[in-house]
Amino acid sequence: MAASTYKLTYFNSKGLSEGIRFIFAYADVKFEDFRFERPDWAALKEKQPYGTVPVLEVDGKQLTQSVAICRFLGKRFGLVASDPFTEALLEALVDNIRDALTKLMQAFHNKTPETEKASKEALTFVLSKIENLATEGYFYGSKATWVDIYFSGFVESMRDHEPAFLDPYPNLKALVDRIKNKDSVQKYIKQRPAPMPHAH
Repeated sequence: MAASTYKLTYFNSKGLSEGIRFIFAYADVKFEDFRFERPDWAALKEKQPYGTVPVLEVDGKQLTQSVAICRFLGKRFGLVASDPFTEALLEALVDNIRDALTKLMQAFHNKTPETEKASKEALTFVLSKIENLATEGYFYGSKATWVDIYFSGFVESMRDHEPAFLDPYPNLKALVDRIKNKDSVQKYIKQRPAPMPHAH
């Protein structure tokens, strides 16, 4: 049986896709990393199933939404929890990160003292909670799953704006370092294109 072909379409930035790219790198699976600049978006937008990116094509079939893509790849590459309840806990963790991310995006697009305060509080709250879930090396255990890798991609994007935001959380910092220090991930990091300026 021939290996599947993968093509990821996203802006030339980390944003919502760095976790996806990290999963491919971590699993050491080849994919086409199709990046475009912001002026090209209008022409590409109408070709996407929901008018959004990222979009992953798997053997020509399209899948949208960054977390759905990460979950699919996690299952395909064996980067899942050993039991269904732990997997559900991990998915809930991702949802809590996304709740904080929504507030961060609101603050990014509508900067007021109120939105900035709300986004910082939401992020600090969720990071302080999940710090305690990474005591064994990864979230809920000693084996990396797609959620650890998704989180590491989220951190990569955040560090472009707030380089030291993870410093108060030693467990999370160590987790991200473990993901990033894998040889295949290091190889991806060294060869990834420079993101376009002011990207998010």
